[in-house]
Amino acid sequence: MELAEAASRCDHPEIALDALLRLDERTRAAGTDWALGTLARSQALVSDGELADSLYREAIERLGRTRIVVHLARTRLLYGEWLRREHRRVHAREQLRTAHEMFSRMGAGVTEYLVHHDGLETQTVRLDTTWTIDRPESASSLRFGDSISGVSAWGGAVRFGGIQWASNYTTRPSFITMPLPGLGGESALPSTLDVYVDNMLRMQSSLPSGPFRVNDVPVITGEGDIRLVVRDLLGRQQVINQPYYASPELLRAGLQEFSLETGVTRDNFAIDSNDYGRPLVVATDRVGLTNRFTGEVHGELLQEQQTFGLSGSTLLSSLGVLDASVAGSHSQHGQGQLFGLGFQRSAHRLSLGANIQYTTRDFVRLGMMPNGPAPRVTSQLFASVGLGHLGSLSVSR
Repeated sequence: MELAEAASRCDHPEIALDALLRLDERTRAAGTDWALGTLARSQALVSDGELADSLYREAIERLGRTRIVVHLARTRLLYGEWLRREHRRVHAREQLRTAHEMFSRMGAGVTEYLVHHDGLETQTVRLDTTWTIDRPESASSLRFGDSISGVSAWGGAVRFGGIQWASNYTTRPSFITMPLPGLGGESALPSTLDVYVDNMLRMQSSLPSGPFRVNDVPVITGEGDIRLVVRDLLGRQQVINQPYYASPELLRAGLQEFSLETGVTRDNFAIDSNDYGRPLVVATDRVGLTNRFTGEVHGELLQEQQTFGLSGSTLLSSLGVLDASVAGSHSQHGQGQLFGLGFQRSAHRLSLGANIQYTTRDFVRLGMMPNGPAPRVTSQLFASVGLGHLGSLSVSR
């Protein structure tokens, strides 16, 4: 079966036919749907026209009556590729989409290695081994094996081995998590509407008479300006302007972003293949309480230390985003606290930001050196000036 597929892909029909003859003897003797389905799929690979189409359909029908989902998914993938080569793109899209959904439900495994050769000997170190199951319908992913813990506004991240269940909006590429601006007006007569964002036409539509509102205007992040141009049947023009500020730090009202992990910390990554240490449980939950405010809860539970904190991001009109965090920890060294404050503004001509974080001596969190004190004060300042076609100039400290 595998040889027949490989030979047909490499354009060696004589090898494929020889493999098919041997496969035909074994599968017809078995007589099961799985055996005859795989035979029909292999025969379709070396067939053309209506014969290939009927063989693919037979394979899908037979394998659909079995529990071996992976072979059914592979058959739909091969059928979709064949349909695309036959320029039957609508039918191909249906088969390929179904195959993708089936493979996504099964998941995918990845193992990475680092190989170092110094001229005398070769050393191989295992990096990550992860099995990932994506759930596009819920925009989440389930990972088994090596991963990186979820990051909060103030918490650190560590490599660990275990289980992670987390939001993953990349499984739905067209979905936008940040709040998008909207504005409206009123038209006395049926009209046409043009929506401009930063002087670029983004949308056009027809309007009935009466009040109207345009929601979720497609904008870029940072500061900008939206202009609505309404023209009625008599040629009269109405212009509505509104500044906006959009930030990926904020979540839409009601939208949730979470990460839950349990396992053991990974030590000496890229040095040792299997150095696992302390058990841990980490949870992060961000919620868009309104379109202007996003709240976050983050907790870290280890045997020798426990840390919990809250943070929030709020939109200050069209000025920028203000962040604030507070956290507390308990460990064998005592109790500690963290306080953080930050501000960011992004604009075409001038972007700037600043943040400061203060911790007491005994504060602990993931990502810190074991038994090492936390920095008492950490701060950052940055600014960027747009220089048109020359690019931009940035400074930070």
